[in-house]
Amino acid sequence: MKKKKLANAELNSPTQTTAAAPITPFTPGELPRLSDAEPVTIRSVVKLDQRSMVWAYEGSIATDVESMGPFLAVLMTATAIGSAWLAYAAMFYLDPTGWGTVIVITFACLLLALAVGAIALAVYFVRISLFSSYGDLHFNRKSGTVYMRENKVALQMDWKHVRPYARLSFGPAQLGGGPIMSLMLIEYYPDQPNQWKSRMTVAGPLPNREGCQQVWEMIRRYMEDSPESLPEIEVVPGTRTWVSALIEYGPLSGYLSTPAEIVAKLRARNWWPSINPLNILYWIGCWPSPLYATLYARFRPRPKLPPEWTKDEAPLPGEANPYRIVPRAPGEAAGRKKAALVLGITCGLCNLIGITFYLAGLTPLWLAMFGKG
Repeated sequence: MKKKKLANAELNSPTQTTAAAPITPFTPGELPRLSDAEPVTIRSVVKLDQRSMVWAYEGSIATDVESMGPFLAVLMTATAIGSAWLAYAAMFYLDPTGWGTVIVITFACLLLALAVGAIALAVYFVRISLFSSYGDLHFNRKSGTVYMRENKVALQMDWKHVRPYARLSFGPAQLGGGPIMSLMLIEYYPDQPNQWKSRMTVAGPLPNREGCQQVWEMIRRYMEDSPESLPEIEVVPGTRTWVSALIEYGPLSGYLSTPAEIVAKLRARNWWPSINPLNILYWIGCWPSPLYATLYARFRPRPKLPPEWTKDEAPLPGEANPYRIVPRAPGEAAGRKKAALVLGITCGLCNLIGITFYLAGLTPLWLAMFGKG
């Protein structure tokens, strides 16, 4: 593999970063490998034993766009059909003269260009939703590697040459656009410590640099220290069922709510979802978002990792698990089903109302375009 030089000043060593300016809560740069930070993770843990720790893929804004891909594709296709029909009507139903002819032809060409652009967007939305797959993040303690796969790209890192890095970005403009950080792992060449080989973002958004340090400490303790160094951790089912899709990733999910926070609130309410008028209005007015988020979580394609990477992840029969895992309450399975049923029925009815209003609003347009008389 061809060696890569540092892309920009952000990937400089910690000494170079700290020499320029004092470290603040939002200072980007390499993190200390060892610290007294409290180990945490913001992503769901779906597997934890002495062989590997697996974090579930949990996107936010990007996942919303991906999940709504089919709906957006249909919307773009309808836009293309409508634009093409208007161009046809302008060319064959209008009878302009003089400069009017030039205006009509120009207008029709613009409409046809819009139709072509809409079709291209429809193809793009289908590709990123139905033909995209995002994998979980694996920390393989047995082999000393870190790996994941997105679509056709599989990336594996050698833990011995991985260093943590805090990356600075900004939140969505509609939410204030404040500074946020994410934790990136960067693998360097063993003989060239200032030349990076590969990198992957493993957690974000995080509130500040300390948040990145805490997530890194969680990873480091698992990969390097004894099981006793980690806190008690909740392990959630990795399989995507309707219950999981509705609770963790469906109507209640969003940019400001992680799956762990959603489950914690449901537990506190004896598994009765907190549904307020704003939820109802959102599920009706923006029905594609919760509907497609749920469907995407349930049926999202999952990429397969190379078998040689995961061959040692499966524990042997009777193998002990020394890690402290939060035990499930006796009635939790029934409670989760109850919460999923309530959410499915309530959100489903709201979505149905929203779809009805949407189709009713489009009916006059379709009748005007294709109706008789």
